[in-house]
Amino acid sequence: MAGIGFELRKIYKKKTLFSAVTGTLYATMVVMGPAVIFILALLLIHVILRLNSATLAETDFFVSSFTYSFLIALLVSTPVSNVLSRYISDKIFEHRYEDISASLLGSITLITAVCGSIAAVLCYLLYTKDGVELSLLIPYYMLCILAGNMYNLMNYVSALKEYLRVTFSFVAGFGLGAVIFLILYYGFHADILNAVYYGVVIAVLFIDMFLIRECLRFFGKPGEKSFEYLQYFNKYPQLAIAGMAYMLGVFLTNLAYWYSSDFQLRVGIFRTAPLYDMAIFLALIINFPALIIFVVKIETEFYEANVKYLSALNKGSYMMIESEKEAMENTLKLQLFFVYNTQLMITVFLICAIGVIFPYLGLASVTINMFMILGMGVYCTLCMYFTIVMLYYFSDYVSACIGACTFLGIEILAILICGYLKEYFYPLPLLIAGICGWCISFFLLRRRIKNLNRYLLSK
Repeated sequence: MAGIGFELRKIYKKKTLFSAVTGTLYATMVVMGPAVIFILALLLIHVILRLNSATLAETDFFVSSFTYSFLIALLVSTPVSNVLSRYISDKIFEHRYEDISASLLGSITLITAVCGSIAAVLCYLLYTKDGVELSLLIPYYMLCILAGNMYNLMNYVSALKEYLRVTFSFVAGFGLGAVIFLILYYGFHADILNAVYYGVVIAVLFIDMFLIRECLRFFGKPGEKSFEYLQYFNKYPQLAIAGMAYMLGVFLTNLAYWYSSDFQLRVGIFRTAPLYDMAIFLALIINFPALIIFVVKIETEFYEANVKYLSALNKGSYMMIESEKEAMENTLKLQLFFVYNTQLMITVFLICAIGVIFPYLGLASVTINMFMILGMGVYCTLCMYFTIVMLYYFSDYVSACIGACTFLGIEILAILICGYLKEYFYPLPLLIAGICGWCISFFLLRRRIKNLNRYLLSK
C-alpha cells in the first residue's frame, strides 16, 4: 500500500479535525471501496433473482456456483500475490518499471492457466452430471478466470495512487453489467441465470481491462522478463506458503462443513452450508473496520518512526540508533494495540447488537449462536494477519510462515475434533486457531524486533 501511505501522510500532516475525517474517508474508500461495491452488487443480484420469480433452485445454484468461482480465484491468486508484492517492491526500488509491466502479463498468463484448468474441470462436471447448458457454462468458465485476474491485478494497483479511479472502475463495471442484464433479460428474454452471469462477466471484464490499462499507463511499456517473478518462488518460498496457509485457513471451516456438517446443502455438484456461511459472512463484515484502522495507523505514525530509525541506523551513533529503535518499537506497540483494542470494542458491540436485533428479522437462532463465536474468531484471525504483515515489514518471512502454518495446522486438528460434535462446536476451530496463530505470530514479532539491529546491520 505504498501509494496510500504517501497520500495519508500528506492528509494527516495538517493535524486538524477535518484532515482526520478526510484521511479516514480516503482510507475507507481505498481499502473497502471495491469490496463494499462488490458486496452490494451481490446483494442486488440476489434481490433481482427474487423479484423476477427465480426459483429457489436457481437462486441456490447461482449463490453456490458464484461462491466456488471466487473461492477458487482467491486460493489460486493469494500465494502468487505474496510473491508478486515482494517482486514489485524490489523493482520499484530499482526503478525497473518495465519489468513490473512484463510481470503483469506473465502473472495474468499464470493465473489464467491455473484458474482455467480448475474451471474446465468444474464445467465438465456441471455438464455431465447436472446437465447445465453450454450457454451458462461459457460465462461461468470466463468468470473463474476473470475473478482470479482481478485479485491478481490488485497487487499492481496497490503501487498506484489512483485509488478513486479504481473504485470508480468497480462502480462503472457493475453499472455496465446491470445494463447488459436488462438488455438480455427484458430485451431478448434470455434465461435469468444466463442474463445474470453474462452481466457479471461483463462487469468483471470491464474492471480487469480498466485496471490493466491503469497499470500499463503507470509502469509503461512491458519489458521482456514476463516470468522473472517466478524466480521469487524459489527465493522466497515462505511468502507463497504463508499466503496460502492463511487464506486456506480463513475458509477451511466453510469447506469442511460444506461436506460434513449437519446442515450441508447439496446444489448439483456443489455443496454449501447456508447457516454457517451466513454466520461467517456477518463475522467478516463486523471486523472490516480493523482493516481501515490498521492501514491508517501503520502508514502514518509507524512509518515516520521507522524512517527515523533507519536513518539513524545508516548514519547515527550507537546511542542514537538505540534511542530511535526504542521509539520505533514503542510506536509499533502503541499502534498495534490501538488496532487490537479498538476493533475488539467494535466487534463486541456489534455482536451484542446483532444478537439482539437480527432474531426479529428472521435470522435463524443457530446462525446467530455461531456468529457470536465466529465474530471473535475472525477478530483473532485478523489480529494474527496484522501481526504477520508486520513480520513481512521486517522481512521475517520464516516467522510469518510459521505463524500462518500454525494457524492452519491447529484449525485442521480442531475441525477433526469438532466435526464429530454437535453444531454448537462448529465455530470453535476458527476461534482456537486464530488465538494460537495470533499468539505465536506476536511472540515471533517481538523476537524479530529485539534482534532487529543485528539483522539489518548484517544485510
